[in-house]
Amino acid sequence: MKLAVDSCLLHGGGIGRYLRELTARWLERSEIHEILFMGDPDELDPFLEKHDDRRVGRVVGWPGGPYSVRRHVSWPGAPRRAAASADVTFFPHYDVPLFGVPSPYVVTVHDLTHFRVPEAFPAVKRWAGWRLLRRAVKGAEEVVTVSERSRRDLEHAFPRRTPRIQVVANGVSSTFRRPSSAGADELPRSWNEKKPYLLFTGGDRPHKNLPFAIEVHRRLREEWPDLRLLVLGTIEGNGQGPDGVVELGALSDGELHGALADAIAVLIPSLYEGFGLPALEAMACGTPVVVSNRGSLPEVVGDAAKVLDPVAPEPWVQAVLDLVEKPEARTTWVQKGIERVDAFSWSKAADQTLKILTAARERRR
Repeated sequence: MKLAVDSCLLHGGGIGRYLRELTARWLERSEIHEILFMGDPDELDPFLEKHDDRRVGRVVGWPGGPYSVRRHVSWPGAPRRAAASADVTFFPHYDVPLFGVPSPYVVTVHDLTHFRVPEAFPAVKRWAGWRLLRRAVKGAEEVVTVSERSRRDLEHAFPRRTPRIQVVANGVSSTFRRPSSAGADELPRSWNEKKPYLLFTGGDRPHKNLPFAIEVHRRLREEWPDLRLLVLGTIEGNGQGPDGVVELGALSDGELHGALADAIAVLIPSLYEGFGLPALEAMACGTPVVVSNRGSLPEVVGDAAKVLDPVAPEPWVQAVLDLVEKPEARTTWVQKGIERVDAFSWSKAADQTLKILTAARERRR
């Protein structure tokens, strides 16, 4: 089989992780004789150098980047021809070009955050996002999503597409499993200086609910003045948060492993998540997580994490104190988390997604 893959988000947050994990495994599969990676050669060439031992990957330059007007109005000839020459094209996000997309294609819709938490996003973003989503879903041979919650949301929005919506859960990179597979040179040496700390993932994106995490931290600092809250991502206002709140920005996988592993707990008070990969990554590192009861988070963590309402801070404060004051309880949550992670595999996700791509190809023959 010959695949074309939209790779413009190779290093784009959670979608980038998803894309890298799947395609690295597809490059090893004997039934695939060529993968056309459409995106930035400066990003893709090093990726293929590391993962493409069979030399079946080929880079097709796609200027303009994700979410650009150029991507949707004037799809350049090279990626258009590449997609047309493939048996099937894979889009890891619903940012599918509006015009000239060859059939068949498969698209992954990770979540419907813009539409489930509309108050957190400007109207123009929701307007544009809905049109992209509708075009991508209606034109796809198959639609992949990553949780049962996201599947239900998609089926509600597109009931006629229900038979073509399939769930393939995300996995957990070996980098985050204990012991870490990250090289010693990738591991940070500065986390001890920041202890004790809680970790928050997602920066100041509205649905991530950073102000709530800051309030939980503020209450804890009333009795624990040296406690920090490390924020993975950016904080509005040049990274200047309240006392004890520290912006980390972007981290390498090795650095992220270190930050997760040394945290007292990871707080994920999101108002909505289509999956919640940081929860699994934290549990894989042996760190307890406290998550909200919104979106897919309860589905992903099962009984291996504290699941609380993201509007009442006091139970979150107590959950953190329990992890510190009751070592036996912390040990229990750590063990449950490690066991829970075993249910999620990127190899399994790659295999399941490849079967969906193959089925899409066969239906068009």
